[in-house]
Amino acid sequence: MSVRGDLLAAGADIIIRGQSKPLDAFKVRTMNFGQPWRTAGIVDVAYEASIPIMCLGAVMYDQHADLIADCIAIPDDVRGAYELALRDRGWPSADVVLNDAQLCALALQHYAHDTLLQFESFIALDTRGELPYPWVLNTVTSADIRGGLAVVRGMARPPRPPGAVQFQDE
Repeated sequence: MSVRGDLLAAGADIIIRGQSKPLDAFKVRTMNFGQPWRTAGIVDVAYEASIPIMCLGAVMYDQHADLIADCIAIPDDVRGAYELALRDRGWPSADVVLNDAQLCALALQHYAHDTLLQFESFIALDTRGELPYPWVLNTVTSADIRGGLAVVRGMARPPRPPGAVQFQDE
């Protein structure tokens, strides 16, 4: 089975303007994520990405130990609810966090942008689809766990029409 097939089998979905889209019909804005678009006239639309929890796991296995080390080395630099929960629980491992509903939800809120990027990179392991100018996810407004899925919501920019002048932000 393909990576895309594995993701779909795990329940992956991307909904934009209330409609399910192909998994390769989006990309995540990396530079200036969360910032307003510089190109005039862009109207953001809502998206909801249902991402298999394995994408959050991949991010955590890559970054969690470094985050813990930083938190311990610089104890006065509190980074929010996730760090406080980790501190209160004695700095649990990524495996413990992923298997604890409360900690996993806080981890997703902390790593939401990185989880979107990981999801995009898993999809990119297969060939990109026919849509050369995909929807661009630009913000995270909420993130929660629903079953085995990390559900991330935010705002996205519509694709630019083929032949249109490139947006300033691309």
